[in-house]
Amino acid sequence: MTDASQSEKSEQDQEPIKVLLVGDYPENRSVLGFVLRRLNVTCIRAKDGDQAIGQCSEQVFGLIFLDYFRNQRNQQTAC
Repeated sequence: MTDASQSEKSEQDQEPIKVLLVGDYPENRSVLGFVLRRLNVTCIRAKDGDQAIGQCSEQVFGLIFLDYFRNQRNQQTAC
């Protein structure tokens, strides 16, 4: 087996990264989720900082996309 094929096999065997998508516009969460799922990423969605904090208390995420520049204080607090 070549190094390239071993690398491809090990990538396929890995669990997908888990990403939290936080934002108040469902359309934005849907589009980003669609793109990330095509990259074998597991996407969890939250509509605001309060939901994000709840999700983070239940599971670990490899990456969090947060719509920070909104007027909702709870998203700034979540950061």
